[in-house]
Amino acid sequence: MGHDLEISAVTKEHWNKRGQGIQDYLEEHPKIDEYIILDDNRFDFEDFPPLWERLLITDGIENAAFASKTPAVEAIIFWEYIKELS
Repeated sequence: MGHDLEISAVTKEHWNKRGQGIQDYLEEHPKIDEYIILDDNRFDFEDFPPLWERLLITDGIENAAFASKTPAVEAIIFWEYIKELS
């Protein structure tokens, strides 16, 4: 049941600047247009609407929930995969 998902990067930033770090990474890698962010905290993600829409708040991957009420299509596809594992 492959969905060709891969971890392309992890953040170096901790606490308050994690969203900024991801935003900076995406600007440095403009070919990335499909992504999902997994985190167990909201940090500063809400300050970056495109990131906020792709953020899955995790309490273990089986308990992931969308931070945004309007998640990105990429997140929806991933969410369907997670529900299949439950």
